[in-house]
Amino acid sequence: MDFIWPIFTALFVIFMLNFILDRRKVNLYLSLFMAVLSLGYGFIFGLNFKEIYFFSFLLSIGLIIISLRKEIESFTVIAIALMLVMLAILFKYPLL
Repeated sequence: MDFIWPIFTALFVIFMLNFILDRRKVNLYLSLFMAVLSLGYGFIFGLNFKEIYFFSFLLSIGLIIISLRKEIESFTVIAIALMLVMLAILFKYPLL
């Protein structure tokens, strides 16, 4: 139950980026639905460090997938930078 918020939030970001790139209304509606779910879950149950770390992990994977599908190199650079930040955080604060 701890990892529901990161999944909803990563899906929100991915659908929103797809909406910005493709301008399809289905992606907008899905992103708004995921935003409501993630905000509701975050306010009700609260967040911890592992959930935020898992969100950044899912977001970096999603950015890599979008960059491969849409051939946008800047998303790859952003995802690699996010992974390096995650690695630095992992060395400083272990997840155990």
